[in-house]
Amino acid sequence: MNEGFTGSDFPLARFKKGTNLMKLMHAGILLLLVFCLGLSSCSTLSHQNEDQGWVLMRYTTNQDKGIIGVEPVDLGDDVKLVQEVFPGTLEELKIETQKTISSGELPAPAGIFQGPDLTWELYTGETEIPDVGPFTVTLLLGIAADDKASYFVGLVTLPDSYKEHADKFQSVFYHTLYAYSPIE
Repeated sequence: MNEGFTGSDFPLARFKKGTNLMKLMHAGILLLLVFCLGLSSCSTLSHQNEDQGWVLMRYTTNQDKGIIGVEPVDLGDDVKLVQEVFPGTLEELKIETQKTISSGELPAPAGIFQGPDLTWELYTGETEIPDVGPFTVTLLLGIAADDKASYFVGLVTLPDSYKEHADKFQSVFYHTLYAYSPIE
């Protein structure tokens, strides 16, 4: 007598008589694929660190601005992420950005970040932005240009909030720069 595996030992084989097991398996696989494709086309998860949790980032296309990128679904009330397109040159964008900062100067240079489509000049520091309010904010700023336009990504938050969540804010900022792409 054969003591080996039989079809009735397999849990999926225990459906009612007449159930087409292959149809059920195909439906399950299709449902799983739709779910996975939905996640990949709508959003991506950006892990920060164990203490600060996850931030859900969704893919976004802005036809009016001519950009594709990501944005956080909910980053918090005390932080703002701005993504803009400027029709001028990189130098003109720097001048316009300096006008919005009370000191009239960009924050300290923080290096270069190479994304797939743009090379970003980075600036970071504490500054006052009169349009935001009469208080100091921490600003992470990335500016880039191609032959069509200049691009601006800024993350603004309160200094205490930045100190508490620096890893999370930096991760969101760099993910945003990496995903930012002009529509061709």
